[in-house]
Formats: sequence, structure tokens, C-alpha cells
Amino acid sequence: MAVKAAKDTWAVGCRVELATTLTDEETVKGEVFAYDDKTKTLVLREPYGGSKGNTHLGEKEGYNIRMLNTNYVTKIVSAEPAKQPQAQVLPYVCTKRAEEREAKALMGANKRAEQIGVGVTRAAQSVFDSVNKTLPCRWQGKDIVVIGEVTIVSPYGLDNCTVVPGAEKTLDQVKKVLSS
Repeated sequence: MAVKAAKDTWAVGCRVELATTLTDEETVKGEVFAYDDKTKTLVLREPYGGSKGNTHLGEKEGYNIRMLNTNYVTKIVSAEPAKQPQAQVLPYVCTKRAEEREAKALMGANKRAEQIGVGVTRAAQSVFDSVNKTLPCRWQGKDIVVIGEVTIVSPYGLDNCTVVPGAEKTLDQVKKVLSS
């Protein structure tokens, strides 16, 4: 549920601490860098502290820039007004880090897209998802291929599994998942 905030809460330079529905973290903290009322987009500038193990930005210290829709803000924990209006200088952006994050995100998105069957039923996708939790799978047309050793064909039951010679243990694992 979105929180109603006073207009000056999102004024550039304000320090805010927010609870959101988007993160398992306790709160999101930062300085309001920009706000667009039409799209309800809030841009926060967070000092980069390397809290996730990344302590080297390259040439300069920097900031994380977090964009979020204020509809996902559940609570404004604190809001301090800007100390003094000042001309904002755009922060340094480490393009190498941004490109690495983009490449990682694209790889993740492509991997997730490959796990969605094309032209298969919801039941088939459900079987794929169940097996994929314990054993790596891929789609080959409408068939599910598990570790390249077991193939599950429509209607994706216990009797619809074929195995390459010598991979009977993998077949047993697949059948356990299918029977549960």
C-alpha cells in the first residue's frame, strides 16, 4: 500500500529512510536526488559503502543510485529536510561497473527466459519448475531434458521418462520429484 507523503518529503537533498515492499532489507536510506510526480519515481543517492563485498569502484568513491516507484513505499521511517539548497553536481558514474551490472542482469534475464517453455501447458511448465529446483533442466522443443541424461515427454508423467544408459540414478531422482 502506497504511503501519502508531503510534497517537500521528496524535495531534492532531503535525507529519507523508507520501508518498501520490494526488499528484504530493513529499510532503504538515501538522499533524494530526483523525483517525478507524474510517474511517482523517486531517485535516491546512497553513499557507496561496499556493504555487499564490493569495496573497489575503480578511480573514485561514488554512490549507488536507486530508482523506485513510491507506490511501493510502505512507510516513511524518517525524513530530514535538505540542509541548504545548492546547485547539484551530477555524481560520478563508474561506467565499467554499470556495464558489468547490465551484462549480469541481461544474462540472468536470458537464463530465466530459457526456462520458460514455448507452446507448453501450465502443467508442463510446473513439472519443469519442480524438477529444475533440484536438477538443472532445459527445454528441447516441448520436451524437458534433465542434465542431458533424462528426457521427459508429454504428458510429463513417471512413464514418460527416457534415460541414456548409465544414468539410472538421475532417472530415480527425476521420478522422485515427479511423484511428489
